Amino acid sequence: MGRSATAILTLAWLRLALHQSQQPEVLGLWSPAYACFLTVAALVAAGGAWLLRPGVLAALRWPAVVGLGLSVGLSLLTTEAAVRGLDLLGASYYEETARYLLDTEPDALLGYRHSPGRQTLYQEVGVDFNERGMRDRPFDDRVGNRVLLLGDSVTFGWGVEVQDTFGRRLEDWLGGGRTLNAGVCGYNTVQQRRYLEAEGFSLQPDAVILLYVENDVQPPIEIRRDGPMIALRESPSLIFDRLLGASWTYRLVHHLGATVVGPAADPVAVEQARKDSFEALSGIWDSCRRRRIPFAVFFYRLRTTSSSDRLWGDLARLALDDGFTLVDTAPWFEGRKLPELVNSFVDSHPNAEAHEILARGMASSLQGGQRASR
Repeated sequence: MGRSATAILTLAWLRLALHQSQQPEVLGLWSPAYACFLTVAALVAAGGAWLLRPGVLAALRWPAVVGLGLSVGLSLLTTEAAVRGLDLLGASYYEETARYLLDTEPDALLGYRHSPGRQTLYQEVGVDFNERGMRDRPFDDRVGNRVLLLGDSVTFGWGVEVQDTFGRRLEDWLGGGRTLNAGVCGYNTVQQRRYLEAEGFSLQPDAVILLYVENDVQPPIEIRRDGPMIALRESPSLIFDRLLGASWTYRLVHHLGATVVGPAADPVAVEQARKDSFEALSGIWDSCRRRRIPFAVFFYRLRTTSSSDRLWGDLARLALDDGFTLVDTAPWFEGRKLPELVNSFVDSHPNAEAHEILARGMASSLQGGQRASR
């Protein structure tokens, strides 16, 4: 049994090692996150193989087993304390994004929205919402040349001060006027269109910019607002999952593990969400065109990958068929190392420097009339 188990564990690890990451920075094969995961998997496989050797389990005595259990428990507690205390690899991101979602208000049309007038901190960054629930200054209809910014957490400016977001910096590059930040973390294109039709146009924008992100083709986020006791009565496994979710260490390991297989998703639901996203994008352009409001889409990505290239190709064809402006941001970040552009290892949102590059590229594209090409 020991040899068979060792062979199975070895083959399983080798199968994982054959995977090639989209950003193969380690040995030309794996991303840093995947390399970390492989290291942990190798240690687990080696430990399991040793434990299953003939006679090992039989030789263990209860005191040794109890001592081993206590040692493992103490090690896990120490690791959890270190991850929390040192904010290892930016693991606080999970706790903060969950708190952000729970701070939102349910909305029948949009799913959820920001609470107007709220002032708080996320990732130790001050966030103020105006009377319309936007991360922005109080709305002033006397200010002309208003540019409405649609998008998700990148437009919102997660992890950076509001004055460092690309929206605020875009004001300087364009030399006048005011941007209106309607970014909401987790919104997809369908929600952005609904917001524009229900509220965005009432702001009387002179132009609309949409920052399109890869996950805009995913279904909308469903926020669970019930407490753990309610979950316990509904499903014991759910409360266990919530207890694990409270561990920053578990979330960090889960983040590394997700690099292996990617997020679990229903292919039918994903394809429908993609179709809905493209229809919503065309609908936004049609609404702006009928109102004679200039509209531009920027496809946000720091790096080119096979999946983002496929999406870019589909978006470019849609833009050329419909006639709206579409610009790829990837060339603006060429030659820059990824860690220099994001908030942390865990949090891949653009940092202040990346926002500045984004604003500069947007301004240059808009002033030069750049459009999509096949």
